[in-house]
Amino acid sequence: MATYASLRYDHDGSAITNTLTTATPAFSVANENDGDYTFSRNSWHLLTQETEYYDVQSCFNNTGSPVTLNSLTAPAYSFTPNVAGWYYIGTYSSGDAQSFEQLEDCYWAIYKNGSAEIVGGNDLLNASDQQDAGMIAGIIQLNGTGDYVQSYIQVGDTSSHGVSINYNGSYRKNSFFGYRVS
Repeated sequence: MATYASLRYDHDGSAITNTLTTATPAFSVANENDGDYTFSRNSWHLLTQETEYYDVQSCFNNTGSPVTLNSLTAPAYSFTPNVAGWYYIGTYSSGDAQSFEQLEDCYWAIYKNGSAEIVGGNDLLNASDQQDAGMIAGIIQLNGTGDYVQSYIQVGDTSSHGVSINYNGSYRKNSFFGYRVS
């Protein structure tokens, strides 16, 4: 019988209390860098998460280059668990068109081994918006011998200057998290 995670944390990610047993490996990461991070519109972009709130069993690579974690190669900004099982994985982020009335759509994806596994988003149907935020999550099977997951965003707008994340302020602009459920 599985023991599930019981987590408590404040809105800023501090004061984490947990009872993680068979729910490990587990992780929660984010990007808290201030300022815009600009990239090409209408293309999938890997979300960067440098800040680790917790990384039970050290399975998350919070760098922009591949590294070896627990004898496994972990690509940039990836969760590469060394225990086989089913994992609850989720991601949250905001997308910004940088100009009023130019945001067309915003989509999020969780990639497994380089391919989209879970995709969701919002088609804003020419709404008068500049920014959109959302979250997707689901259960993904990972083999514990090299399978990995990463979070991506795609933002569409009508401008020619690109789109961004991390708009305005010093709070979590994108988050990525997960834990083993069985």
